[in-house]
Amino acid sequence: MAEATLYSTQIERTDWTNIIEPQLKGAAGTWWNTVRLLDYTWDEFRSNFLKKFNNMRIQSQLQEEVMTVRQSPTQSLMELITRKHQLTRRINNGQVPVLAEPQLVQTIVGLTRKKHRTHILLQRPATFADLHQIAELIDTPDDLPIPPPPAPVYKTPGRSRTPQPPRQPRLRNRTPAPGRPLLRDPCRYCGGLH
Repeated sequence: MAEATLYSTQIERTDWTNIIEPQLKGAAGTWWNTVRLLDYTWDEFRSNFLKKFNNMRIQSQLQEEVMTVRQSPTQSLMELITRKHQLTRRINNGQVPVLAEPQLVQTIVGLTRKKHRTHILLQRPATFADLHQIAELIDTPDDLPIPPPPAPVYKTPGRSRTPQPPRQPRLRNRTPAPGRPLLRDPCRYCGGLH
């Protein structure tokens, strides 16, 4: 995949190893730090990298995971299908498929949880694209969550006394001192004098 991207750029092939170096993480980064001084060409780097990180044992483990590992109870259908698709593409660098895509898709459908399997089989998927569409539909909830009921409103108990008339607001004496302007009450919203 990275090689295909590098081919599409205008970068010299002799610089490819230097460009890939920052992308190497974990075990690949450790391996590169031990062989960096050998000043590999791109073809030498590619060959040694694949021997180290894409050998038959790793390919066998990838195939085993694709063909046997079932969907976990906490794993969404989309996560399972995406993971299987990624692993399938890694097997033999995606060049020689283990099975034809329709057979591989059917095998993966058999590894899904029972509640998903029936829905998927009714759709008859033949490709990973079909599986992704089905997973998107199944993983998306149909109904919006029901909002919680409103909090109950409690009324104050009725009074036994007769109701009093509402109070009138107290008014300030508005007579200013001689030579001073009439004072106004501040606005109850903004605090300014209007």
